[in-house]
Amino acid sequence: MRGLLCREWGLWNQLAHKDSPPAEFFTDGEETESQFNSEKEKIEYPSDTKNPPGTSNIKKSQDFRRFARFLLVVCFLQLVFAKWNPSFWQLNLSEKPPVDREVFEVELPSPNFGVPVFESVLLDSYEFGDSWGHPALTTYVAPPAAIKFNKVVLGLDIYVSGVQYDRLAHIYLDGSPLWRTSTPEPGNRHVHSLSHKDVSEYVPLFKENGTELMVQLDNLLTGRLNGSFEVTLTARYYDSFLNDTAPVKIAGIDDDLFIPGSHVQFFSANEAASKVFPLVDTPPTRPPLIYYPDRKFQVTLPVLSPNTTRVKLALFTSGNAAEEFWYSNILDGFEDYFSDHQHYLAPHGPCRMVNVYINGIRIASLSPEPIIYTGGISPALWSPIVSTSGFDVRALEFDLSTILPYLWDSEDTILEVEISNCIQDQEETEASAGNTIGQNWVTSANLLTWEHSSIKSSEGTVISNDNSTEIKAKIFPGDSKLTQIVSARYKTAISAQLNYTFFNGSSLNILFNNVYDSSQSNVQRYADYGNKQHVALIPSTKHSISLFDLKNQKEIYEVNSTFSYPLLIELVTKPIVGQNVEFLAKVTDMMFFKTAFNGQKNTIKVESIQKGTSDYVLAPGNNYGFGSTKQILRAQTKAPFPKRDYLRKLKAVNGTLLYDNVKDKLKGSSEEVNELDYSPSDEMLESLLEVFKLHAIDSDTVDEIMKDIEANYEEMDMRDEEEDDLTAETVHPFTVNVNLLTALRHLLGPEGEDGFTSSSVANRQLNEFQVIEGYLGCALS
Repeated sequence: MRGLLCREWGLWNQLAHKDSPPAEFFTDGEETESQFNSEKEKIEYPSDTKNPPGTSNIKKSQDFRRFARFLLVVCFLQLVFAKWNPSFWQLNLSEKPPVDREVFEVELPSPNFGVPVFESVLLDSYEFGDSWGHPALTTYVAPPAAIKFNKVVLGLDIYVSGVQYDRLAHIYLDGSPLWRTSTPEPGNRHVHSLSHKDVSEYVPLFKENGTELMVQLDNLLTGRLNGSFEVTLTARYYDSFLNDTAPVKIAGIDDDLFIPGSHVQFFSANEAASKVFPLVDTPPTRPPLIYYPDRKFQVTLPVLSPNTTRVKLALFTSGNAAEEFWYSNILDGFEDYFSDHQHYLAPHGPCRMVNVYINGIRIASLSPEPIIYTGGISPALWSPIVSTSGFDVRALEFDLSTILPYLWDSEDTILEVEISNCIQDQEETEASAGNTIGQNWVTSANLLTWEHSSIKSSEGTVISNDNSTEIKAKIFPGDSKLTQIVSARYKTAISAQLNYTFFNGSSLNILFNNVYDSSQSNVQRYADYGNKQHVALIPSTKHSISLFDLKNQKEIYEVNSTFSYPLLIELVTKPIVGQNVEFLAKVTDMMFFKTAFNGQKNTIKVESIQKGTSDYVLAPGNNYGFGSTKQILRAQTKAPFPKRDYLRKLKAVNGTLLYDNVKDKLKGSSEEVNELDYSPSDEMLESLLEVFKLHAIDSDTVDEIMKDIEANYEEMDMRDEEEDDLTAETVHPFTVNVNLLTALRHLLGPEGEDGFTSSSVANRQLNEFQVIEGYLGCALS
């Protein structure tokens, strides 16, 4: 069926949503009044009050003269404030009309930066209507020179009404990307979203007056798409000194000397970079973007100052159009497997790895986070709670400090970014090997550097650079079903010796080690000729850096970080009755992050689990959908950061927020932050068990998959049995292997419906997508 599970479903739902759906459709199997509470949010406005009129002409004349003097004083003060703060004129003092729904992402807890020292409206109520190719351009006005600040937090207000797709939005300052986000889908309502982003790493850009601020939101208005976005961008500036730059003590050097930028910070912002270099060069007024793979990402890096101590690549990239659901793609050669039953699968496989090369040699690889936008899979799932990272598509960060010897001396250091489908990186796989990816990965980047004024000169050598790749792929076709298993592991390790000489005559010789270990495991199963599909994706990256004092033979700094973004999707298309099409969707979107400093355990730990179920019906003139979403976010920190234990639990049903509970414990320096009451391995096993139980996967289905794996692909474990390159503490538990599936098979038991099924996510891709001057969406035929 053409258009099946496409964005068109969300569009049709917006055009013909029923406020009172049939009573038999309820989420979570229970009927509650709040599930269908369509009462609009009430906003109280202060009533106008007037003084009684005067009773004499004399009093009226006196009042008029007072009023005239008052106006003169106000005008004078406005001129003074405008001279001191031109953004004063931009302040929007008008009240907004009430909205039908507030849409939001569950953000990480905000740091306590104190009271802002300055506030500014950077873009005021700008309307993005037919704005494709026409970004908003304005001149950035920095705070007055007398105001000192070291933190900046942006706020993005978006209002939209009517019918419109979700759209990508980008914010740039002086040619550097700062924030990539997306917009809410209004669903034929008046909705509002407010999101925030700490951009303190980019403080140097905010201190330059008169640079160009660009906000890009490519939108199209047609007869059916009538939603314009009203956008306000604000900035708050802080002068804050939290416990976020604890010095790294080095023998023989002044106690106040530390390596700038070396602390990965969480509740407090990253230390501001010394310099920011935008890496995508475009003509004036054009957004600095590359649409990969149409255009290669290859740039010559600048020569850096000899007092540079750290370098980081911040890469903004995300899959869109045919690559929006890359994790559900099929291996090449099988895209038409269910075409006789009107199911079209997107090609090029379900694995994506972002590789960074310096002068043709791979030095780092990262697994990208799968992003689900507000129109993704089922729009009923993402209102009012949007999916994780839906409003903050974070940059992938690559530490490039170990190539500093190249950047100090050479003017022709070439950096290249490749987004690989994994299969192309190893020809020995049994699957039909593709060598491309689809359209588009929208990409931009910055190079951030940290410098120290105590350094007089520097030199260094890249000692070693090792990398390895392991790809395994297998597909098991059947008459009405298809099973696909793909796994990949990319490892890089690079070491450099960096020698610094200081103005006080002392020197520092360090060995800098930088290790990346990234993997992806993807299992897909199609049944009933593509009407049922299940996707299980586990991408993860481990990163380890260490600094070793060669003179004193002592490790001075070490940090180990782990990122993982497990995602499970089930789609089931029910038998079509008449002209109605009904499908069920279940989504579990998880995010796990932990960091350990100098051998400590879980200095920073973040866990987010988001579960959603949806029943969506297409009927001529009467489309309706139901969605229920739960989310749990927990974040913990301990020394050297402020000790904190943050827990937030939310649930929304059919657009109504049922509860939003927050527990936030800030602890004194003498207390220890309590560890979670389960181990990482148990945590993952319990999470997967909850997910598979949610998806009602019965033991017979797991048995069938196990037989496929055991008979045809016995070695799916992507982790070597020998000790890992990183410490045992940082070995990540997220692996897909025979033992784990065997455990699940026994733990799930014999009960349960056949839920290991889904209609193809890929139906929203490829054949159903069209590109019109870069506009990405479903065919409206």
